Amino acid sequence: AETVVVTASRVPVKADQSGSAITVIDGDTLEAEQIPTVFDALREVPGVAVSRSGTLGSFSEIRIRGAEANHALVLIDGVEANDPGGQDEFNFAHLLSAGIERVEILRGPQSALWGADALAGVVNIITVAPRDGLYAKVSAEGGSFGTRQVSGVFNAGTESYGAVIDGAYLKSDGINISHTGNEKDGYENTSLDGRGFIKLSP
Repeated sequence: AETVVVTASRVPVKADQSGSAITVIDGDTLEAEQIPTVFDALREVPGVAVSRSGTLGSFSEIRIRGAEANHALVLIDGVEANDPGGQDEFNFAHLLSAGIERVEILRGPQSALWGADALAGVVNIITVAPRDGLYAKVSAEGGSFGTRQVSGVFNAGTESYGAVIDGAYLKSDGINISHTGNEKDGYENTSLDGRGFIKLSP
C-alpha cells in the first residue's frame, strides 16, 4: 500500500512524491516492535537525536538535524502541543504509543508551511480515529526491572457516527542511577483518550 502523508505539504500527498525529508512511523510498527512510548520510536528516525535526563519518565526531548529542542514544532491531531516561540520544549516522556495511529516527522525548516515555530522541523502525532464497525483489543506485556504495560482500545462506528476510546497503563520499578544508596527511580503512567464524530447531514 502507498503511504500518504499530510505534514509535508498540509494536504494529502504520496510520500514518494514529496520533496521534503519525511519519515512515517505507523501504528503497526509501534505494535510489532513493542515500543512503549513515542519517544522510543523516534530513536530510529534519521536526523533526529533523542535525549533523556534519567530513567523512564524523566524529561525527554528531541533535536532535529542538530537544532535545539525548542526549535521543533510538535502537533497532536493538528493541535500545537508546544510553543517554540516561547522557548517551550515538548516533553515526550509521558506520551505512550498506545492509541497512536501514526507519527510523521518532517525534517528541516518548515516556516513557509507551519510558521516561524517550525525552525527545525515538525513532529505530527496522529491518534486512532473512529472506524466503521465494532471491535475491541486488549494487550499486556511485561519485562525486566518490574516493567509491565496493559493497553486496550474500543471502537464503534457507522458512516454517520463513530467513537473510539483507548487507554494504557505503564509501570516500572526502575533502577538506581545514583552511585550511593539503593533507592530505585520507578515510574507509573495511566493514559486515556478518545475521539468521536457525528455527521449531522450528508
